[in-house]
Formats: sequence, C-alpha cells, structure tokens
Amino acid sequence: MTEFPLKDARDQLGSIVLDVQRTREPAVITRYGHPEAVIIGFEDWQELEALRDAADMALVRERMADGQKPIPLDEALRQLDAA
Repeated sequence: MTEFPLKDARDQLGSIVLDVQRTREPAVITRYGHPEAVIIGFEDWQELEALRDAADMALVRERMADGQKPIPLDEALRQLDAA
C-alpha cells in the first residue's frame, strides 16, 4: 500500500487513481502522518459493499431465527454501527 500526504495527494490525484486502477493496490492518504482515507478501485468498493450487505442480512436472519421482534430502521442502523 502506498501512502501519500494529503498535500501531495491533491496535486497527484489523477495519477494516484490511475495507479490504483492499474495495480488494484489501495492508496492511503495521510494527514500529519496519520492515515485518514483510502482510495480504492470501484470494483473493490463494490466487493466491500456486497460483503457489508451480506453481513447485514446474516444479522437480520439471525434475529429472525431467534424469534426477535422487528426493530425500527434507525435502531437497527445504530446497532450495526456499534457492531
């Protein structure tokens, strides 16, 4: 994984994105030496989203199998964020 200070990333964003697409290696953007963000390819992001969706559905199925009552969406989102 390549790291770029935020200041440099601003100037090199186009080439960073091209490198990420070409190599499928994420690029970490740092601020004051601390990781702040990651640039990943769109396909990698889609895979991550699919994994998150699958984990969410597994939790829903588990709750339903335990006979738990449905909960409001905002409460479910709070619980997922805490997990």
